[in-house]
Amino acid sequence: MTQKIKVLNYSLITCLSILLLFVLTTCTLELQPLIASADDSSVLTLDDALKIAKENNKTLQAQYYQMQSAKETYIQALGYRLPDVTGSLNYERNRAMSTNNASFGSKDNFSYSLDASQLLYDFGATNSYIQSAYHSYKQSEKQYNDTLRQIEYQVKQNYLGVLSADQLYNTAKEGLDLANLVLKYTQSEFDVGLVARSDVLSAEVEAQNAKISLLNAQNQINVSLANLANVLGYDPRKDFNIAQTAYSSAPKLIKTNFSDEIFSMAIKNRPDIAAAVEGIDAARYTLKNLKSSLYPKINLVGDYSRSDSKFPPENYSWFYGVTATVTFYNGGQNVSKIRQEQDILNSLIKTKDNLEDSVKLAVWTDILNLNNAYSTFELSDAAVKSAEENLKVNEAQYREGLNSIIDLTTARNNYISAKNQRIINEYNYYLSLAALERDIGVKFLNTESY
Repeated sequence: MTQKIKVLNYSLITCLSILLLFVLTTCTLELQPLIASADDSSVLTLDDALKIAKENNKTLQAQYYQMQSAKETYIQALGYRLPDVTGSLNYERNRAMSTNNASFGSKDNFSYSLDASQLLYDFGATNSYIQSAYHSYKQSEKQYNDTLRQIEYQVKQNYLGVLSADQLYNTAKEGLDLANLVLKYTQSEFDVGLVARSDVLSAEVEAQNAKISLLNAQNQINVSLANLANVLGYDPRKDFNIAQTAYSSAPKLIKTNFSDEIFSMAIKNRPDIAAAVEGIDAARYTLKNLKSSLYPKINLVGDYSRSDSKFPPENYSWFYGVTATVTFYNGGQNVSKIRQEQDILNSLIKTKDNLEDSVKLAVWTDILNLNNAYSTFELSDAAVKSAEENLKVNEAQYREGLNSIIDLTTARNNYISAKNQRIINEYNYYLSLAALERDIGVKFLNTESY
């Protein structure tokens, strides 16, 4: 009888060992329905997501209409170079009355006129105003591009978040499978009297905890999908499939001796710096416009009019001439406005300089974070291999009665923790890469060049 139990026990152990090996080697390959091959036409790739966000994102749309508004302001400013022509048509009926309210009869009066005015010279005031409006429009264009830069980062961040959540879900599922396997094995050992009841209870607790982890991981997938849908301009309840990877390139260090080249690229590409330059140019032309207002404004004017007591009126008159207007005194308002605009201009220049310093700091921080994430990812990859081997060793030792359920559970938890940390470190690397791309001002950076 004892021999039979040993044979049965050995067979069960062999089967469970094979099942454990299968779980360890295959569970990491399982993918949820929301992750699919990039070859599938219904799959949302990162490039697709970036295009959709550009079309649908509400924040970007609001910035677009601000840009269009600035464009119309510039078009309106161009009109100041053209003649200003106005016309009027009038009809009046007059009734003259005596002091005793006697009427002298009514008299009709019809008249119409056409007036024209053309700017001849204003010491550059109009041209400065037009140039200021133009640079304000170009500034709004750069601000739109800067908003797009921020939206693209949010898309990458949330896209990577979905991928990371899905991988963590797979690890949680693997953890549950392992916990159930340990529970099943421990129960079989208890049934033949080889382990204590406390071992079974410990295995049951681990299995329940693994179920909770799986539920939390599934919820994180749903939350991550909702955030991605929101930045794409979709209803947060929308369901869609995304590709298995966001970036095709493997993690790689960026050599710090390329930092000056990357700094120059950022200063050149960043739309917020370009917007600051346009804002400075707009302020310069506004200052010129204010200074020009101290000088006369010369216009060519003309008028043609007709009036009569009958319609159409026959009596007519016309004139043309040149007018010059200048403000001699208005309480020093013009001078104060010039000083104020000069202060604004100086402030914008310093703000731009500070922005360039901030960009360099952000880029350098991104490079440090990316390289650190790469190093931790490499270490965590090795840690997963060690933890997997350790789990196999502990499972074999537990089978032989050389360690306790606590040792086996600890080995299992260390393995799952190592896998989770590897996923998080890989996510941190690509998130750091996305932040570097954002701060450089490029959609994608070819890390192989650095």
